[in-house]
Amino acid sequence: MRDFLGMFFKSSLARDYLVASMVFAILSLFAVQAVTGLIDSTRQNVRVQTARIEPQEPVVRNYQISRSVLDDTVITGSIGSSRPVILDPCTGATKSK
Repeated sequence: MRDFLGMFFKSSLARDYLVASMVFAILSLFAVQAVTGLIDSTRQNVRVQTARIEPQEPVVRNYQISRSVLDDTVITGSIGSSRPVILDPCTGATKSK
C-alpha cells in the first residue's frame, strides 16, 4: 500500500491523473443531481391530459318505408285480357305471336 501511495506522491503524471479523475467524478455527481432536479421540476409543471373517446349512441329514426303494389310502374303481364302479353327477355319489348 505504501508503494502505491508513494507512486502517486512521487510521480507528477500519476498525481495529475488522480486529481483530474477525482474532479471529474465530483462534477459528474453534481451534473447528475442537477439533471435529476430539472426533470423533477419539469414533471411538476407539465400536466398530461388524456382524451376519452366514447362511441355515440345510435340515433333513433322514426320512419317507416311502406311501398304499395299499385305504385309499381313496371308492366310485367296483362290483367283482365284474354290473351297474355309476351315480353322479349332481351329487349323487354312486346312480342307478337
